[in-house]
Amino acid sequence: SLAVKRYPTEMEPRGYSKSDAAVFTSESLAHPGLRALLEGPGRKCVHNLPVAAHTLANEGIVLGGGINTLATARGAWPERARAEGFTLDALGEDLVGLGKTEGFREIFSETVVEYRSTFKRVTSCECGGKPCRKRSTTPGHVRVTSVEETRHPREVTYPIPLESVVPGHPRWPRALDYAARDAVLALAVWDLATRAMKIEREIPWLKSVSGSY
Repeated sequence: SLAVKRYPTEMEPRGYSKSDAAVFTSESLAHPGLRALLEGPGRKCVHNLPVAAHTLANEGIVLGGGINTLATARGAWPERARAEGFTLDALGEDLVGLGKTEGFREIFSETVVEYRSTFKRVTSCECGGKPCRKRSTTPGHVRVTSVEETRHPREVTYPIPLESVVPGHPRWPRALDYAARDAVLALAVWDLATRAMKIEREIPWLKSVSGSY
């Protein structure tokens, strides 16, 4: 997924540029124009850059101009290290007021009900009486042994392979929204982080004799 700032620039009240996102299938990476864009030197803001770069390398693309917004966020808001953290979801919620559309596991996993059976040997009378107090030697009261099955339901969650979620899959629209939101949030975090690092902060131990910084 790629997010691009709107032109002319439109600003959100929180101080970052509005952007629009597009989501591409892996087949799209064969397009020469898209490959040139991804491999070119133009700036591309990616949260947790090594993962994205590795994924593209698997498709034969060497990502150019990548900026790790995870590292940028750590530099801009170091106080989050022992508190809210630097996940894109947490940064989006706190700084942008917009988290991910839903959790990754919510989209790419499925919970089904499965049954486990237990078996018990049961002895009863052929007359059907419960209980039957007549002797088994009485005609019509022969004891019959059977196996009784009890089914116990349980919920089991299985992962849905990413490669199976393609156009036409019932979860495809949710996957699109998830991927698009990721790109938009990464670009917004970059905007806010770079602005935050430009704010002058008083750092006494860097203060010179003359009082300047």
